[in-house]
Amino acid sequence: MSNVVLLIKIRVLARFGHMSILRWGLLFYVVFVMIIQTTACGGVWASTTTESRSQKKVLILHSFHRGQVWSDGIDEGIESIFKKSGYSVQLFYEYMDSKRIVDNIHLDNLYRLFKHKFANHQFDAAIVANDPAYQFALNYHSRLLPLTPVIFCGVSYFEKYDLYGLSNFTGILETIDIEDTLDTAIAINPDVNHVFVIVDKTPISIAVIQSFLKILDKYSSRLSIYFTEDMTMQQLLNKVVTLPLDSIAIIVNFTIDKSGDVFTLEDSTRMITEHAQVPVYSFWDSYLGHGIAGGKLVSGYAQGKKTAEIAFRILSGEQPNSIPVIMHSTNEFIFDYNVLTRFSISRKQLPEGSRMVNQPVTFYYQYKGLIWITVACIAGLSVIILILSFNILRRVRAESDLKKHSKRLEIINKIDRFILEATPTEEIAQHVLKYVRNLFSCKRVSIILFDYARNQAFVLSVDAEACTAVDEGSTFSLNDYHVEALKLGKTVALKDLHSLEKKSVVDKTLLSESINALVMIPLFYDGHLIGSLNFGHDNCELFNEENIKIAQQIAAPFAIAIQNARLLSKLIRRENDLKRMSARMIKSQEDERKKISLEIHDEIGQALTAIHMNLSIIEKKLPNGCEMNDLLEMLKETIGYVQTMAEQLQYLSHTLRPPLLDVLGLIPALKSHTNAVRKRTKLHIMIESENCEQRFLPDIEINLFRIVQESLHNIVKHAHAKNASVRLVQKNGCLSLKIDDDGIGLEQSRLKKTAGLDTGIGITGMQERVYNLGGTFSIASRESGGTRIMVEIPLNPLSIGKAHE
Repeated sequence: MSNVVLLIKIRVLARFGHMSILRWGLLFYVVFVMIIQTTACGGVWASTTTESRSQKKVLILHSFHRGQVWSDGIDEGIESIFKKSGYSVQLFYEYMDSKRIVDNIHLDNLYRLFKHKFANHQFDAAIVANDPAYQFALNYHSRLLPLTPVIFCGVSYFEKYDLYGLSNFTGILETIDIEDTLDTAIAINPDVNHVFVIVDKTPISIAVIQSFLKILDKYSSRLSIYFTEDMTMQQLLNKVVTLPLDSIAIIVNFTIDKSGDVFTLEDSTRMITEHAQVPVYSFWDSYLGHGIAGGKLVSGYAQGKKTAEIAFRILSGEQPNSIPVIMHSTNEFIFDYNVLTRFSISRKQLPEGSRMVNQPVTFYYQYKGLIWITVACIAGLSVIILILSFNILRRVRAESDLKKHSKRLEIINKIDRFILEATPTEEIAQHVLKYVRNLFSCKRVSIILFDYARNQAFVLSVDAEACTAVDEGSTFSLNDYHVEALKLGKTVALKDLHSLEKKSVVDKTLLSESINALVMIPLFYDGHLIGSLNFGHDNCELFNEENIKIAQQIAAPFAIAIQNARLLSKLIRRENDLKRMSARMIKSQEDERKKISLEIHDEIGQALTAIHMNLSIIEKKLPNGCEMNDLLEMLKETIGYVQTMAEQLQYLSHTLRPPLLDVLGLIPALKSHTNAVRKRTKLHIMIESENCEQRFLPDIEINLFRIVQESLHNIVKHAHAKNASVRLVQKNGCLSLKIDDDGIGLEQSRLKKTAGLDTGIGITGMQERVYNLGGTFSIASRESGGTRIMVEIPLNPLSIGKAHE
């Protein structure tokens, strides 16, 4: 766009018949700027592939306020490096305003403010300028930006031990050249005998005074160097105006006077230099343009450039602790032409290589490079314009192709994610079709699945820009969808439905909705046609060969995602059926046990009781003669067998289905069973319950009873334990069962084999019972001995209270 504007300017200038030198200069300038911009654009186009890097965030924390020449110079230097770095960098500027506010309360307030502002920002680097910001970073870095590399500049107060333990800090110091500036001032003003150094009580002034003290001996025989006392601005101006003519002044800083009045650097410098009758020098380029003659100056712009170069190295992957701190800044002799003229100082007196500001130049001197470059470039300007036009067209075409390719990859990526996440079929279709329709800008996209057994085509999902009669769930005859052609892997493209001699129901429906073109892409899975991806639009030209190829690329993973989702759905249904069958088997087993238990108890038990009673009566009626002793002995032995059989049948009946479980509930049945085990095996069993007095659903009661029964059986048979405990607790809508023993334990590597032991249904059976109730089961064994079984079953309101109504 800027090139077009420049061409317009050239044409406007060319309309003047007799062009003056100024107009020719402007024309050459416009052409030169256009060439520079062209080169820059070419660099941008060449680097489009590198701009894919993620955007970098860099914080810039200034000690002073915005608008100060020094701070703005640092910013310009930083920005000049980042603009050509190849990175997309977002800069965040913050100012501490420490020239005007210097107390600790202000620092604490800044910390809280920055903590709030940076809460949602992760910076890739932070640049701190000058001593207050550097000290603030040292004190608060671990709390504000603990992982962010810090690059400092403009720092005068620095000790190496400041960075002990801080691997994320590096930077460049601000060192002033006092001796070079003094020597140059003496050379320019050979009659000087006195040096008046203007300072205040700010940290920077104190640091410079300390530096001056180190060199006083060198100049003690030649110069009289003295510093300002604590003065108001007016007192200072009165002092400056009376300086003897064999003096020079060096301004360090005077932004806060004795009375506490605050001045900007520019205002204080201008007032001092306007009152001074002798040349005033300094050590920083931010004082230039406000009345100082110059000196060997520290450049804020140079400090910013060097700091940005270090930051660029860190953003490129270097570690801050591998970049040594630059201990000396590169300073430059710079002088103000207007001030030198005021004091009649010749340029020849300046050091070699000095730079001059505010120096007037001739038109030719100012634009001679531009003029010669422009003359050389005019001949090739037309060629450059043609090349640029070609590049622009190619770039537009490449951007369009890249955009389509990016959308296509995005859709395929979403489909792949759905495959990995095992997303249901309908959800896959609903999400993907929206992106597919936007990619091709068509009126409607649909997924059709084929049911060959019923000779039907089922509409799985539709995404359309308006309501449609062919909606989700609709069914049509397979004859309407050109199945035979699709089976051969061909794409069916009907680019004009109006021209069809024989129109199907689907064709007529689409025509009624102003859809005149239809494309069907076959969906294959494992070599079998499962359906089609259909596109509908009123523009026949939309479905060119390129778009059809893109649609075919999308259809392949789409078919896999749909078929995988369908297979997973079948697998889940089979698993649920298996769970229901398992629950039914367990219930049938319990019902059969209950029936057998009742039959043993009612039929065989009663018969044995009657036999026992009859034998006892016979025993009493037999005479006590000696000849009957053998008969009596046999009779007593038979009565004992009957008694033992009755007890065993009673135990077997209770094992199969304890009557107490149906009559009194879970806790009484468990207590009865543990008492029986205790008497039979001498195993000491402790049973506890909490908030379990009420009845639960029969399924819950019988399954928990069986788990306890099976666990105690395993403890007796395999654990060789002396003590065991059973604890049942109802809490937070769950029923928890914990069974512990002090037996020999079970190695973790053998836990899986435990299910194969002769323990009834074993561990697997217990797990199955718990999972059928929607609960969790775990077993843990310590190497020192002992095993723990944990069961937790969720309860709903129907599980309690009405369980046995």
